[in-house]
Amino acid sequence: MRRRLQLLLACYCLLALPVSSTASASSPGSVIQFTDSARADKKKDVSKTALTQLRRIQGGASSASPVPTGSSPGQRGPDGKVIPTAGQAFLTGLLSGAVAGITVDLTLFPLDTIKTRLQASANTKFSLDLLRGVYDGVGPGLVASAPACAAFFGAYDSFKRGLSARFPDPKCAPLVNMVAAAGGDLTQSVVRVPFEVVKQRMQAGVERTWRDAVRNIMASTGPRGFFAGWSALALRDLPFDIIEFPLYEALKDVWAERKGGKLETWESSVCGSLAGGIAAGLTTPLDVVKTRLMTQRRGSGQVYAGLLDCLVRVAREEGIGALYKGLVPRVVNIALGGAIFFGAYEAFKSVADRALVQRDLDVGDWWTGVKARAHEMRKRQFSQGVGGALTRQKGGGGGRGKKVM
Repeated sequence: MRRRLQLLLACYCLLALPVSSTASASSPGSVIQFTDSARADKKKDVSKTALTQLRRIQGGASSASPVPTGSSPGQRGPDGKVIPTAGQAFLTGLLSGAVAGITVDLTLFPLDTIKTRLQASANTKFSLDLLRGVYDGVGPGLVASAPACAAFFGAYDSFKRGLSARFPDPKCAPLVNMVAAAGGDLTQSVVRVPFEVVKQRMQAGVERTWRDAVRNIMASTGPRGFFAGWSALALRDLPFDIIEFPLYEALKDVWAERKGGKLETWESSVCGSLAGGIAAGLTTPLDVVKTRLMTQRRGSGQVYAGLLDCLVRVAREEGIGALYKGLVPRVVNIALGGAIFFGAYEAFKSVADRALVQRDLDVGDWWTGVKARAHEMRKRQFSQGVGGALTRQKGGGGGRGKKVM
């Protein structure tokens, strides 16, 4: 987890560096704040550098961002509440995304299993077998959910902040949301795909346990088998997220404008449900192709050469309607999932923001503290080791003696 946090913070730094000068030029009124220690210490770690750069661009960030754009410590908004810093907003975004992802998976996994079984089979008839073992594969799904959601929101937030600072015009907000969603999706897909392959093979009944799935995949195709269907997944999720997130932002903006204030958690949930349901319906054919590619087995007689081959053969051999198999459970699943996900995300993020602000915790300061404590521990161990060796030499090797500090 610690290495993953470093990696995401490094993405922040790389994105923020070329943007900072543009942001300050385009926003003359923005306040750029540095501490004297930040100027003096040129050997800061990656997380501290990333946090400093993010604070430089915060003044040019677009108001369209769904998460706080960050502030200097103690700064208050129009409502009098303390605004979280960029580091605090980043950390709560990661945690909130992970919690929301796990909540959705546990709640709606049975619907996802039914959808997968309908799509994986050429048989269109409903049977009670679809309802047996609806939580098969939930383990790999949950293991992947937290890091994948955290990776998505970490990357999404990074791209959104950087692009909003570079293009502060509100007219650019929809395009900014689309690009940020695409960046987040590509980042999380690398984490998610291997677990998704194992999960769907268990859901479809191809494998009984995750150990069998891993063993058979390695035996038949090797490590690359864990990324079977990655292109189909990316081509499904990219259009999905490009539709869902800008639509979610637009629905929230319209509702908030008509209401004349910030939306409640349940109102954000409704927006997420509508956006998710619409995006799910439009991208169902790509989901069918992705499922077929991930659940196929060598020697089964129905092996697809790739994404396009699968799409054409399913449409030609089973009809266009086969590309919409599982449409109802998919739309219901994602519409409910959107309500639960965005509701849980907004609720947890609100609580986490308040907790971090009250405790005055920041991800950069936290990581610096961790490194400082680790350095002190290594220094103490080294001193004790050297002292013990000197004592043993002094005593002629007999007994442990007293430690020389």
